Amino acid sequence: MPRVTTGKDGIILIWDFSRSNKMFKKIEAKLKNPQTLGLWRRLTTFLFMSWISETFARLGARRGHTLWKPLSEPYASFKTSRHARRTGGSYGPYSDRPLTKLGHLKSSFILGAPDNVFRQRKKEMFFGSQIPYAQYHQDPEVEGHPPKREMVFVTEKDKKEMGREVIKWVTEGL
Repeated sequence: MPRVTTGKDGIILIWDFSRSNKMFKKIEAKLKNPQTLGLWRRLTTFLFMSWISETFARLGARRGHTLWKPLSEPYASFKTSRHARRTGGSYGPYSDRPLTKLGHLKSSFILGAPDNVFRQRKKEMFFGSQIPYAQYHQDPEVEGHPPKREMVFVTEKDKKEMGREVIKWVTEGL
């Protein structure tokens, strides 16, 4: 670490890099295997969960994305009557808050939930939902499927947050 001294040559900054080199080696070791040292789990629990929670709370309108389209009237009516038949009661209209009525889809993004996907590799991770209809809302390509209602997306602001979190992770314990 640096220290300042004075002498016949004036004010001198002396920097002993031996401690810095140890620190850089620790950083290098962390970056070689983020999986075993918890980076992927940290990013998933801290960032992705907050982003997805906000996306569902705002019905898709998070950080510049558009509001999810409501259910069509015929489909909303069908869902309302189907759930009323199944439960013996009424859950109310479905058209006002698509993808949020029962909470199954949102809860599938919770780390460790039955329909959650979380796999790690040395230099990448996979995070998402196994619920079949999630993919049709995220990226509908087939006619007759629901309209696009993106749940998982990363904005420029998200990338900056992620970068700050990675820097915190890298520098912890140095």
